[in-house]
Amino acid sequence: MSKESIQGDELTHTFCGTPEYLAPEVIRGSWYSKSVDWWSMGTLLYEMLTGWPPFYNENLHVMYERITRAPLTFPSDMSNEAKSLLTGLLQRDPKRRLGSNKGMADFKDHPFFASIDWVALYEKKIKPPFIPNTTEGTLSTDNVDDEFKQEAPQDTPATQTDIKDAVVFEEFSFANDTTIE
Repeated sequence: MSKESIQGDELTHTFCGTPEYLAPEVIRGSWYSKSVDWWSMGTLLYEMLTGWPPFYNENLHVMYERITRAPLTFPSDMSNEAKSLLTGLLQRDPKRRLGSNKGMADFKDHPFFASIDWVALYEKKIKPPFIPNTTEGTLSTDNVDDEFKQEAPQDTPATQTDIKDAVVFEEFSFANDTTIE
């Protein structure tokens, strides 16, 4: 999830997001800035490198406690550059978090990315190290595990509402007389 219109050092305090990716300041209900996005990036990278978010637990309360207090641990085979990057992104003090000072420059200049030519990457001149095989083009599900393809799709149930009474747009000339149920 993201919140639009957060500029510069502006703060917000909305409690929203995917639980595994929430920054400690969001969990604590504190005011926060865009630095929560750098925390989420650290969580995503950690999960991509290890297979699990760094503080994951099935029990939401335990996971929130871990996010706010537990030490960050790494697999023994993780490179020092990766550990440094993740430690910087998963810094609990948002003012010291990697990315909170110079934004994307902090991230791109980190030693973990020393071999990346960012201009060539942006210009799509770097060949990806892995291109998935597909038989049906961009809409192919060839690389989606069969377990997920067998699940029945479900819609999120909508609550019953009377939009006509719930939302008033006084400035608009059209008014719908039907009630949505």
